Amino acid sequence: MSEALPKYDSVLVIDDHKMVIIGLKLSIGDLFSNFYHTREGSAGIAMGKKYQPQLVIVDNQLPDLAGDVVVREIRRYCPEARILGYSFTMNAEAIRKMCEAGIHGYVDKSEADLELSHAVAELLAGGEYFSKEARIHLPSARCGPPTGTGN
Repeated sequence: MSEALPKYDSVLVIDDHKMVIIGLKLSIGDLFSNFYHTREGSAGIAMGKKYQPQLVIVDNQLPDLAGDVVVREIRRYCPEARILGYSFTMNAEAIRKMCEAGIHGYVDKSEADLELSHAVAELLAGGEYFSKEARIHLPSARCGPPTGTGN
């Protein structure tokens, strides 16, 4: 008999690629009672405010807003949410902006599913997770909640 996976309340995926959303639902969807998703940053902010997800997975490049802008707003409305940057954009400037906005982790979309699973588990346990590729570009800037948010 296999052990039942823990069930968390909700995850919100904000990514403009439909196939990424489908892949995330297949790989981590069973961990959550509710799997919310949108392809635009502005809609993601509204959904975050409405649903108060435990985990938010945000692409760095969205059609309407930059990922760091979305992260700042999600942090404002969902201060308890754990936020994972999930993108093909792996450069120091992009990661620095996402860190300053308040992410708790960053994973390259080209990484294996196992890397994503480790990141999700670590964030849900209250930790941080930055893939090897992200750590290469990780700025000395502090990641996690921005200063002045009370967290």
